[in-house]
Amino acid sequence: KMYNILKFFVLVLTFSLLNSCAHFKISELDKNINKDDKSFYSLLSKEYNNFAKYELYNMHDEIDANYFAYNGLEVLNKKKVYVESPDNWKLTKENNIIFNKEFKNISKILKEELYLKYPKKFALMIAGYDCWIEQSEENWQLEDIEKCKNKYYNNFKEIITNNENDKNR
Repeated sequence: KMYNILKFFVLVLTFSLLNSCAHFKISELDKNINKDDKSFYSLLSKEYNNFAKYELYNMHDEIDANYFAYNGLEVLNKKKVYVESPDNWKLTKENNIIFNKEFKNISKILKEELYLKYPKKFALMIAGYDCWIEQSEENWQLEDIEKCKNKYYNNFKEIITNNENDKNR
């Protein structure tokens, strides 16, 4: 009986620490994001912050909230962007094929530094992709999956179209 009580307290403590980690990272993002900064890094960190808040406060998913709040801090403080590799997510075979293709597409335009030309669209595209891959791993919130996928594709297509149009001017 004592063992079960101890196990219960360990679980409660672990849950509390995870929750508080996500909460504190989100709070740190809130304090450090310059709402008026329209740079790619600031815009992407805002997107990660919003997604982390959604995961924590709406979905009660402390682990993913913590992960995306951490990504937001990395983007904001270190100016580093890591496109989510499908290899790091538990996806169906079909989704793995789709996400590997999109991972290559994003990596290509990231190398071309199109985020400097289209910071808002690029931030929305990355956030949409990351949201889409995270929701696809869980694979039960079909409306959220569709919303994230559309956010990704709409912004990706707009970046490509705008870039082609700019080249032809």
